[in-house]
Amino acid sequence: MICYGECVECLVRHKDPSEKELHQCSYCERTFCLEHSEPKLVHIPNFDSIIKDSESKALEMIFKREYSIEGNHPCFQYTMAIFDEMKLQEQMRERLIKEAIDRMMATEPWWKKFQEPLKPMKIQTLTKSSQKRSMKKIWIVTIGLLLLGLILIPYFIPRLIPQLLDFLGIL
Repeated sequence: MICYGECVECLVRHKDPSEKELHQCSYCERTFCLEHSEPKLVHIPNFDSIIKDSESKALEMIFKREYSIEGNHPCFQYTMAIFDEMKLQEQMRERLIKEAIDRMMATEPWWKKFQEPLKPMKIQTLTKSSQKRSMKKIWIVTIGLLLLGLILIPYFIPRLIPQLLDFLGIL
């Protein structure tokens, strides 16, 4: 929206009451001349003493850049929008860092596979009843093999004796 009138910034800063073409700020919706129509961050006194941590270096750089701009008008809504955008970027950065750490912690480093200590094996002791059962099974298998041998010996002996004698070179 373009209209004509006095620019509030020109009147306050330059004491210029002349009528100019006014343009509306998209953030605060106030009207300013072309020189002051763009918004900039609001000046915060003693900003350096407020900001101490290293994460606020980006904010400090933004403020220094904005303070050096000639013209434009200080806009609270623009300042709040910048702060909200920075807060959103910081949350996204923290989330990405957390996800990266979670991914790193989820996979085991390759060198850990070679450094695992040997785990002692548990030796299972048998109880009296399980010892008796085991011995019974062993005896059953042994007797079964003996009986099988006794049954098969008459079948194999006539065939094996000539081959054995031939192998020994007696025949």
